[in-house]
Amino acid sequence: MYPISRTIAAIAVASIFSFGMAPSSYASSIISAVEIGGDVVVTSAAGGSLDLTGLTLDSQTTRGAGILASGGLVAIGAPGLADTYTGLTSRPSDFGVGGFFGAPPSTSGPYLGVQTALSVSAGYVSGSILDVSSAVWAGQTFATLGMTPGTYVWTLPSADTVTLNVGSAAVPVPAAVWLFGSALGLLGWMRRRQS
Repeated sequence: MYPISRTIAAIAVASIFSFGMAPSSYASSIISAVEIGGDVVVTSAAGGSLDLTGLTLDSQTTRGAGILASGGLVAIGAPGLADTYTGLTSRPSDFGVGGFFGAPPSTSGPYLGVQTALSVSAGYVSGSILDVSSAVWAGQTFATLGMTPGTYVWTLPSADTVTLNVGSAAVPVPAAVWLFGSALGLLGWMRRRQS
């Protein structure tokens, strides 16, 4: 039989892994921009959410994907009706020097855009899970789009954030789930060996 200290250690490992998928991964939206095969692919991570408390609904209009690095604009997802909210508490003024690049040839998912305001697909319910959104600028690079690699953060009054990682992909929620599952498997294996 294993000493109690090993059981406590296994529980500690499971707890550490479970913090990888704690509410912080659900209280924001992470957007990653990466260069893949001669294209710039911009995708939101699965599982994020946004608390719109403290923001003001300003307008509802049709919007489409676009990037304006010199103006701090990133917008992804399929074109459609979007609700625009004002009242962000902080934002980057830019994430590069590039001009406007709109209408990418490939988009998918609900609309998500941020600049001086936050825009989400019309009808988004505050705090609900965001679906994956993406846009692909074919034949482009960070240099041609004028994007500077780094991390850029827009903050909502609720302290939720929209984070743009240019040049690095965020750890997606499924990876955190895999880590948590591994920790549970370790606990089960240790318990079985005790029997």
